[in-house]
Amino acid sequence: MAGILQAAEYAVIVKADSPVNKISQNELRNLYLRRQNFIENQKVIPINTLANNEGRLEFEQRVLIMQRNKLNKYWIKQHFKGITPPSTVASYKAALLFVSNVEGAIAYIPLSMVNQTVKVIYEY
Repeated sequence: MAGILQAAEYAVIVKADSPVNKISQNELRNLYLRRQNFIENQKVIPINTLANNEGRLEFEQRVLIMQRNKLNKYWIKQHFKGITPPSTVASYKAALLFVSNVEGAIAYIPLSMVNQTVKVIYEY
């Protein structure tokens, strides 16, 4: 049986005036795993929501393609290399506010929350 297409529920966003218009899943994965820090000559500040947030779990599984235990092991290894995970905010509203005000910030929020202060560069 062929795979079932799933409608996008979440948007990866940047500030509305960002030069970044789209991003590949691989680039997004590299940014959030801190393997890459720039996109289109723009320093990127990836933002996560809290660990128990449904959107974060979806992001980890559908974009990073990692289960939580594997991701935790990854960050333990990175810690010893001096690499820290992305910063965390308490809510989607906080993520939206941060991205709309901070140059280079990138985050994920429900598609329904997107407004004119941000630009969608990826959907999942």
